[in-house]
Amino acid sequence: MQLVITTYLDRNADDFESRLDQVVPVALDAAAERVSTRAQAAVTTRSSHAMVVRGGLDLLEGTEVAWEGIDGLTAVRFVVPWDDSDHISADRLLAANRFAQTFSSAMRAAA
Repeated sequence: MQLVITTYLDRNADDFESRLDQVVPVALDAAAERVSTRAQAAVTTRSSHAMVVRGGLDLLEGTEVAWEGIDGLTAVRFVVPWDDSDHISADRLLAANRFAQTFSSAMRAAA
């Protein structure tokens, strides 16, 4: 099962790759703060128009972020691995929402 969060930004999809190094750590820190923990150094794997969180916050490990768009409008999709039996699902939901919100806001504001 997966938790999927989708947002839309008034940015070109091609600009995202160059901004990831500054945006991902900020988003992980915000997510960690939301669930009263600390993020570690961000670790991601990347491909064209996508990335996967491999380290930085255990709750979000395996989260895929993909983006695509045209003419200055980009859809960003956050896919968080989910397990119904997960005893930390409330914290995972809070962290995922904060990560997506902060990632989107930071990507929008990045110059």
